[in-house]
Amino acid sequence: MPPGRTLPPGFSADTDHMLRPSEALREGGLPPHAERSSVGAFVGVVIIILLLAFGALYFWGAYLNQQETEDVSPTPSRSA
Repeated sequence: MPPGRTLPPGFSADTDHMLRPSEALREGGLPPHAERSSVGAFVGVVIIILLLAFGALYFWGAYLNQQETEDVSPTPSRSA
């Protein structure tokens, strides 16, 4: 502890009784960390890709509809 700092009553600066995490594991104090599953991240990525694909299909369909209406000529005029 740096000089000049005082601890509140009831606190001790002695940390020798504390175990490092590796020592605690050897003595059975802390449970081992469970392996994390990345299923949630995978599902999130799949959902985002599906949304992007549906959006692209929607805009592509709108573009094709617009092209189709522009290609249709107005009613033919009668020639004399």
